[in-house]
Amino acid sequence: MNATDYKKILEEIVHDNLYVSSKVSEDENKKIDEIKEYLKTSSNIIDDIRLIVSSRNNENYFAYDEYINDFLLSCDIEMKKNIISNFSQYGDLIKNDNIYVNIWNSISEDEKIKYL
Repeated sequence: MNATDYKKILEEIVHDNLYVSSKVSEDENKKIDEIKEYLKTSSNIIDDIRLIVSSRNNENYFAYDEYINDFLLSCDIEMKKNIISNFSQYGDLIKNDNIYVNIWNSISEDEKIKYL
């Protein structure tokens, strides 16, 4: 599967969460985990996340933000530090400042000290 396939899967999950049931099913959780695994092996994770969440709009904004947060928190430490260092490059993807805070808080104290 590729990022376009995962985009369609996430669209279905977001639609179901907004209009069918507010709870994520076990099957949907497995699909989300599958997307995370795909992103971990991706050579260009940020572009893949941009593609996967490109259906985000005013109506489903918060639902997609939750998944963007989840996907970015599953990144490795170097990617997290890159996002923090170059936040202006990710403004189109990360529109909610709380995501930056969550990324920062997910970094260990030792890594934060090394980073600073």
